[in-house]
Amino acid sequence: TNKPLSFIVVVPGWVDEPCWKKLKGSKYLRKFFLIAKSDHGFCDGAQHQRQDRFRESPFDTGIFVLQSDLGKTRWQITDAFEKAFRESMAEGFPTEAVRARRARTGRGMADLDGAGGVYKGKKRHRDSNVGVEARRKTERKKKRRSKSKKKEIIV
Repeated sequence: TNKPLSFIVVVPGWVDEPCWKKLKGSKYLRKFFLIAKSDHGFCDGAQHQRQDRFRESPFDTGIFVLQSDLGKTRWQITDAFEKAFRESMAEGFPTEAVRARRARTGRGMADLDGAGGVYKGKKRHRDSNVGVEARRKTERKKKRRSKSKKKEIIV
């Protein structure tokens, strides 16, 4: 291309995945580094539903910097960039107090509690403790029965 382009691609450290291999082999790859799962966290995508904004990373994370030739000239990727990026990712790591509280409640400890998080399986209907799909099926049956009773009354 004749424009300066620069992309930072952040992916889980699943080195056997085809996307990982394509990124590693890209002719536009200018910088790559791996951040250990113990060295960083993320701002949770469900943060609006959680008590805590940050969570531990369940995997190592690969950082791929892809640039066109003009992008490489315009935005130099230095060791200082990598250091700043690593420090920024480390800021997303939950505090020790948050980690201890979440461990007590068994929520949001990533691979330590089977993904924890906001929902543990499907939501349950509060009154009957029946799963969502089972409850919907029951409601559909009731609706059909009431329609057939109406038809009997009309006939």
